Amino acid sequence: MYCPYCNFKVKENHTTVCPNCHHTLPETLVEEAERENDGTTLTQSQTTVEGKGALPPDYKQKVKLRRQRRRRPNLLHILLLIIFLYFFPLTQPYVKPAVDEAIDKGIEWWEGATSPYILIPEKTSYVLERHIYVKSTDGSGHFELHFPDIPELPYKYKTTWGKTIQEIKNFEITIPEGKSFVNESRDGSWLKFEGDLPEGKRVHIVLTYTVDANAVRWDEKLDDSNSATVEEIPQELKDQYNHDERMKKDGEYIDFIEVEKYRSLAENVTKEEKTVYGKLKAIYQYVVSNIQYVKGRDPKSCTETLKNGYGDCDDMSVVFISLARGVGIPSWMVFGQIANDKFTSWGGHTWVEAYVPTKDGGHYNVHIDPSNQLFLVYSPTRLLEWKETGDEDDLIYFYYFFSRSGGDIQVTQELETKDFSSSGQIKVKV
Repeated sequence: MYCPYCNFKVKENHTTVCPNCHHTLPETLVEEAERENDGTTLTQSQTTVEGKGALPPDYKQKVKLRRQRRRRPNLLHILLLIIFLYFFPLTQPYVKPAVDEAIDKGIEWWEGATSPYILIPEKTSYVLERHIYVKSTDGSGHFELHFPDIPELPYKYKTTWGKTIQEIKNFEITIPEGKSFVNESRDGSWLKFEGDLPEGKRVHIVLTYTVDANAVRWDEKLDDSNSATVEEIPQELKDQYNHDERMKKDGEYIDFIEVEKYRSLAENVTKEEKTVYGKLKAIYQYVVSNIQYVKGRDPKSCTETLKNGYGDCDDMSVVFISLARGVGIPSWMVFGQIANDKFTSWGGHTWVEAYVPTKDGGHYNVHIDPSNQLFLVYSPTRLLEWKETGDEDDLIYFYYFFSRSGGDIQVTQELETKDFSSSGQIKVKV
């Protein structure tokens, strides 16, 4: 007899289990085997009809599934058919556009799925306290401190299309300790504190910023298709920014932003690009590929950072600006403070702003943060304090915000979040 499940011939007489598939055999088949030994047999139709009722309830379902799998089209055949239709002259005009679109979407999906990304808040609100401690440790002396001032309240910094990047809603100055030793004044865009401090005395100054900030994405508004060329940039901006700037060290001027020295490198990096957008992206890719972020202290020149192959946020920004100015794109350093995701710690930070003209006669002032690998994206986890003007004396003045004479006077700073909230999330490729 034959097993109805696997069609295996069961040779042993009087068995009740198929030795091949281990199904329990229907009683009618066992009886058939017994009749065969007795010389009595059932017809094939009788075996089928009488055995049907004895099959397990999932028998028909298994047979049906096997038949469905056998009817499934061969994927290789489908692929060959698509290739044939893709290249066949009569069907190519109809098939090729759809296939090309599917391939492009597949590539875009794959790049999106495999590219690294970060999540940034869509909006933040916070209260930041900046604690400044000035102490005379050896003898009496004179000190002077200066910080960027807030010109008005509320103070809004916006994009060219009107979106608020940062709004400083309130700004307070308090001096909880040593107020009698401090004179406070405002000079243009600078807030100054100065005074004579006796030995062993300390001054404690607190600057409190209440801020609302928004994430901004220029990468969703700008690309090669709507970016104009360097020739469309106003000449007055080129004159203001596209030049070298020096820094001071030990009282002497040293190289810092070096445009002329690296003009050939900048032109080589951007030689395949025609638009301002394309050139900025090529420079960005060069900087993040060749300069490794390493935390440092003193600002370094473009030459030193390129030679080392590493640098901090200031150093990476200096290299970027040197190359961007070298191909005629006005760009400048932006300074502020940046927090971690939970706003539990802060640190000083520097990034880049650059001018990009558009084909419709407008422009964007885009932000680029090489050390955090944010291209044309502004993260609202920071406080924007000051942007350089292209004047190296102003740049040096910002960096060296503390001066003293007489006794040994030391200054320290601490940043503390007093309140914080965020909403929304944005996924950004890096």
